[in-house]
Amino acid sequence: MDTSEENIPLIDPKKSPPVDVKAAISKVLDDDELLVEIFLCLGFPTTLVQAALVCKRWLHHASDRKFLSRFRERNPPRLLGLYIDSMEDPSVVARFFPMLPQPSELDIVMRRASFNLESYQSVLTNTWAAGTAASS
Repeated sequence: MDTSEENIPLIDPKKSPPVDVKAAISKVLDDDELLVEIFLCLGFPTTLVQAALVCKRWLHHASDRKFLSRFRERNPPRLLGLYIDSMEDPSVVARFFPMLPQPSELDIVMRRASFNLESYQSVLTNTWAAGTAASS
């Protein structure tokens, strides 16, 4: 047998002490500084909101002003898309054009959200008409 192999200690899983997984997880999650650093890595406000719903302690950390400032610095707002309308014809409702590609977290928001402005069409038309009449 090679001498280098003789010096390698063999680990017998039957003899090694059992790892208390609950204690290890608790130790990590009870460390407030580490928890805040994990929150900073989330990347999306939607994910941060989900984390804040876990318990009061997590909500406290996720809603702290200093933390939110750091979170915004590290994760600036993302442009979901833009509206394009016709300035010549106020009866045409602006259409939403999403920016592509979207990260998977925002893709879900884009599929579920309604970006339709038809319910505001009368308000927008009246505002446009009032602005046109005032400038005449």
